[in-house]
Amino acid sequence: MSIALLDILPEPAFILDGEGTLLHLNPAATPTLLRLGLELTSSGNFLTHLAERLNLSSALLEVARRVQQGAESDATLQGSEVAATQTHWWELSLSRFPLPEQTGFLVRLRDVTAHKLAEQALHDSEERFRLLAEMTSEGLLLSEDGKGIQANRTFSDMFGYHPAELADLRFEQLVAPQSREIARQKVGFSHEEPYELTCLRKDGSHFYAMIVGRRLPFPGRNVRGTTVRDITAQKQAEEAMRRNIAQEEKIRAQNEMLADLSTPLIPLSEQVMVMPLIGSVDSQRAQQVLESLLDGVSRTGAHTVILDITGVRVVDTQVANALIHAAQAVRLLGAQVLLTGIRAEVAQTLDGLGTDLSGIVTLSTLQRGISYALRPHR
Repeated sequence: MSIALLDILPEPAFILDGEGTLLHLNPAATPTLLRLGLELTSSGNFLTHLAERLNLSSALLEVARRVQQGAESDATLQGSEVAATQTHWWELSLSRFPLPEQTGFLVRLRDVTAHKLAEQALHDSEERFRLLAEMTSEGLLLSEDGKGIQANRTFSDMFGYHPAELADLRFEQLVAPQSREIARQKVGFSHEEPYELTCLRKDGSHFYAMIVGRRLPFPGRNVRGTTVRDITAQKQAEEAMRRNIAQEEKIRAQNEMLADLSTPLIPLSEQVMVMPLIGSVDSQRAQQVLESLLDGVSRTGAHTVILDITGVRVVDTQVANALIHAAQAVRLLGAQVLLTGIRAEVAQTLDGLGTDLSGIVTLSTLQRGISYALRPHR
């Protein structure tokens, strides 16, 4: 490089002789030397003073020795100098420069303070992320261009990987095959609402997860943060609840069906219905009998209801009272109750209980009851 070309460089540049004495500096170098507190004269070992100011004494002088001996034609070092307000970082490039009868040095300086501060800010940001990530109970992954670059311990434990293994994986590889298309679609958004995925552990087992991802403000970099919360227990509880609800609904439907079967109301004609009772009659069933009778009479306008108790095993005071109440309620709607299936032992029981069946037509068999109800004169 010629001296003329050196003078138009935008960065500070110097020519030194083999002893480190300053021979020439370009215009861009003057303000830099003043800021570093270095003399602009050619006396003294300039290279030694520069090395001291940039805290590169031993390293720079050793590089100069090797460059002069021809071991290396060029070398770059980074040094720093502490100013009143902040530290400045410099990148120093040293190369051989041909001089008459000797080999000198070409020294170029470049202020890399902004770059170093940006690196430091990124390092501080990553350190804060690391500290916060280890404090959260959720899995946290940082990825760049789709590949993992950092994960907290919770994330590693959740998926069963050592943190170092995650650097070779894309997040899609941590997702079960049936959920990968959803994961690929979500990665295209800068920020998304929470969504569910089925995730895949290293051992091949699955778990349900709530995912939230967003792009992070790292200048010039495609960095994404993803939080993962294991919701397997919650999903299992919800599924158990759904099964319980379905089971309860099934039981309720079965109970309704049994209730209908236990109090069937069969139409014999437009005006006559029959309800055959089988088994025992407790208070709950007595209420069902009453409700079914009243609903049937009200809905159809029937004038006669045959209540057959042929299949009732035990007729006691409770059964007798239920029959009387049913008959009285039906009469209030303008209809009549015929009581059939009065066997001899039932008649004896009712008489022994002193049951007042006045107002209720009683017949020994259902067949007689049907004949009575369907007689033309009725």
